[in-house]
Amino acid sequence: MSQLRVCSRHILIADDDPDDLDMYMEIIGGIPGFTILSFSDGKYLFDHLVQIPDENLPDLIILDLNMPLWSGHKTVEAIRKTDRLKEIRVVIITTSNYEQDKLLCSHLNIPMYTKASSYTDVKELFHYILAEENQTAAQNF
Repeated sequence: MSQLRVCSRHILIADDDPDDLDMYMEIIGGIPGFTILSFSDGKYLFDHLVQIPDENLPDLIILDLNMPLWSGHKTVEAIRKTDRLKEIRVVIITTSNYEQDKLLCSHLNIPMYTKASSYTDVKELFHYILAEENQTAAQNF
């Protein structure tokens, strides 16, 4: 596995599965340079986003698709309709294999990944996503 070159990056994540959230927090929290804040639903994540100042906006948002109040799709729609939020990078991690979910994510230009089944696979997925985030950050400097 390649080593991540990290700069300070702030990540928000919404998933209604507390076990998944704990694992994500552990994995990302263990990587120097990354901070993570978690929410149990997309609505709570969005409510947080609209209340914080611009300098505290995240560099990356990771969403589950199927959540009880606001789905990942509804959360993305709200983010994209809000001018100061619409440029934030969003990634979907879900158990869904529905073609319509894949097409919608593709249409919105949002990467969609299937939830991995083992801790090692989840860790590798996050290293991949965060390496992509670093490449995006490097292009923006």
